[in-house]
Order: sequence, then structure tokens, then C-alpha cells
Amino acid sequence: MTAVMPALVLQQSISSTVLGRVADGREAAAAWTRQLPADLLAEAGRLAARGVFRHRTSADTASPSGAIDAVLGPFGGAASWPALANDLRQMLGLMAFLEPLKGCNLRLEVVDDDGCRLFHSDRVNIRLLCTYVGPGTELQFDSAVSQVEAGAVLLMRGALSPHGPGALHRSPPNPGRVPRLLVAVDA
Repeated sequence: MTAVMPALVLQQSISSTVLGRVADGREAAAAWTRQLPADLLAEAGRLAARGVFRHRTSADTASPSGAIDAVLGPFGGAASWPALANDLRQMLGLMAFLEPLKGCNLRLEVVDDDGCRLFHSDRVNIRLLCTYVGPGTELQFDSAVSQVEAGAVLLMRGALSPHGPGALHRSPPNPGRVPRLLVAVDA
């Protein structure tokens, strides 16, 4: 018997009902589309221009400042990137709401390839992704492929979810090696 993946749910604003449907397993993925403010876009563009990097740390969602400083530390810390730090704080807050009492991991990176080019499900319970700069993540449901736009917050069930199969996704094809700045929060 093959598992049937639920449809991708796109929302125009935060809806705790929809986000809860991913966290409790009723949906495999949801995307909150949003317009990023100019200061966040400017900071993200400057950080992406610094070249490829990957910084990750464990995070306490009840007190996220240490994790945010850890991933932004090599670039002057949160004080040097206030809009980005605020958005990372919001991402960790979303995860705290969705997965209370669980630790999580925060990753901030710039990639310039399509390293995850095959559709796969991550070995996590739940993952929150946001691409600030560059093309967004692609998802596959049945035979259809959808791409999440830059700035959208994507929440996906992972392969370790007790609620069923994880969302199949991949990095978008990137033959021009366009830098992508993205954040991932895993629980």
C-alpha cells in the first residue's frame, strides 16, 4: 500500500488552525506567504552576498537570543542584523507554538547549488523553512510540483513524524548558482 500525500495548503497569513494541522499530522505541509519588509530584504541581500556559509546550533525556543547570536555571530551578531534577528526570533516562536516542550535546531545558510536536488523527506519530526533570497523550495504531491516563493514560511512534516509520511521536497534547480539565503528550524 502506498501513502497518499495530503495537498499543499497555502495561506496568506498566519493561521494557528492550519499550522496546527501540520503539527498534528493532518497535513504534510503548509506555506504562509508573506511580504518581507524592506529592511529585512536589504539585510538578507547583504548577508547572501557574503558567500556560501552554514551556521547551526541547538535552540531553546523559550529563550532564543543565544541561538540567534550563534548563527549571526560570525557576521557581528544579532545587533548587526536587527531585522533578520527579529525574523529568526519569530521563526523560533512559531516552532515553540507548534512543538511545545521540544528542543529544536536552528540553521542559517547561504547555498549556491541545488545540493538537495532529489525529492526527499527530511529525517526530522517537523521542519520550518524560509528562503529569504533566491528561489524557494519545491514540493511534490502526487505528480505535481509546487514551488514556494521567497519569503514564505514553509512548514513540513518530516520522516520521523509519528503522524505519517513526510512532505517530499527538494532544493530548486540552480544552474546559474544564484545564492540562496535560508533558515531552517527543526524539531
